[in-house]
Amino acid sequence: VDIVGNPNLEPETATATNFGFIVDVGNFYGSLDWWNFDFQQPFQTESSGQIVNAYSSFSASNPTGQGCFNGGAGAPETAPGSGVFTPTASCQIIRSHVFPLGIAPAALQRVEVNIINGADQETSGLDWLAQYDFDGVFGGVLTLGTDGTYTAEYKSDDFVDINGLTLAPGGDFVGLLNDNVPLLPKPEFKGSLFAKFSHGAHRLTYAMRYVHDYDDANRAPTVLPSLYHIDSHVTHDLHYIVRLFDDKATVSLSAFNLTDEDPPQASTDLNYDPYTHSAFGRMLKLGITYQLF
Repeated sequence: VDIVGNPNLEPETATATNFGFIVDVGNFYGSLDWWNFDFQQPFQTESSGQIVNAYSSFSASNPTGQGCFNGGAGAPETAPGSGVFTPTASCQIIRSHVFPLGIAPAALQRVEVNIINGADQETSGLDWLAQYDFDGVFGGVLTLGTDGTYTAEYKSDDFVDINGLTLAPGGDFVGLLNDNVPLLPKPEFKGSLFAKFSHGAHRLTYAMRYVHDYDDANRAPTVLPSLYHIDSHVTHDLHYIVRLFDDKATVSLSAFNLTDEDPPQASTDLNYDPYTHSAFGRMLKLGITYQLF
């Protein structure tokens, strides 16, 4: 896939709206925010997958496909046996992205995609944080809380190429892997539960992080369902910090992904979704800081 620059790009713009409130009463602190982002002409790279799909075939399940290879529905022979092919106007545009020209889809060698002002997008959802401090727990302060994000919508207009040709229909893409469209994966829900304990120079923090399950719309649910459905994921982190020598020294010890959980399988080149999950297993980190002055 060759990505080509575009000197005719226009600035992308966005309208951001946010409403929320904060409650800070006694030992309780909480916040709830509704957000909405409306992007116009966002920078995108044309989807090579959408171009190949359009080039390959036209069917009820792939209405934007043209079958633009020689002899396909979008590039039939001018006369039977003539060896002269007449692509439709749409197929002429699709064929400008691929090499060798007119060859069968399985034999394509290169696909050229451009950076463009792509489909308008709108996304909205909720962020929250709530925590409560319990004083006098074993002589210290215990804080319990939760935070997270719920994405209500992740909408896009129809996806087009640099010439304005529709490559695939738009829609709401929340809860999907989105590897077949020029959008990021978007699980519906991400959140965490945490506990913090502070006592004098000591601080211990635990966090359980959760990512909701989501689907790969590019796969059939009945064919390899393990690849269609990407499982939810839970990891656990633990951090300990102690301050020494009149706060001049700090020693920290952290354990990330304490239970050594693998990321859920997804039908991508890396066999998991790197935008959402980490392939690192259990990691231990020791830090020592000393302030001289």
